[in-house]
Amino acid sequence: MIFGNHVRCSGYIRPSHNHYEIIPQEHTEDGATYCSYWADGVSEGVEVEDFHMCDRFRTIDADFSGIFVGATTLCTRLNAEYVDDPYGRNHFRTYCDRPEKFAVVYYASNRKRLVPFDRIKEDGAI
Repeated sequence: MIFGNHVRCSGYIRPSHNHYEIIPQEHTEDGATYCSYWADGVSEGVEVEDFHMCDRFRTIDADFSGIFVGATTLCTRLNAEYVDDPYGRNHFRTYCDRPEKFAVVYYASNRKRLVPFDRIKEDGAI
C-alpha cells in the first residue's frame, strides 16, 4: 500500500480498557503483594496468582473508507506475572508483548483509525 491510497476497511481497533491493579507489600497488612485483573465493565477484579494475560485492544466491525497514511506497530497483549526476586523483594511485574502492525487510516477531517492489515484493501474507486 502506498501513502495516499484510497482504502476500504471492514473493522478497526479500540482500547479494551482491561487493566491490572497491583498493591505492593508496603501497603498491605500481611506484607504480601497482590495483583488483580479488571476487565472492562466489571465491578470487581479477579485476583492473579502467578501469571495472567489479556488483550489491550478489541476489534470493532465497521465498514468505512478512507485514506491510508502509514503504519504503526503496537503491542497487543498485557501480561502480569509474579517474580521471585533473589534479594527477597517478590513482586508482580506487568509488561506488553505480541507486537502487531496496524494501518493508519484517516476517514474524516482530523479523524483516524488503526486498522488491522487483514481488514483493509485498496479501493479502486476515487
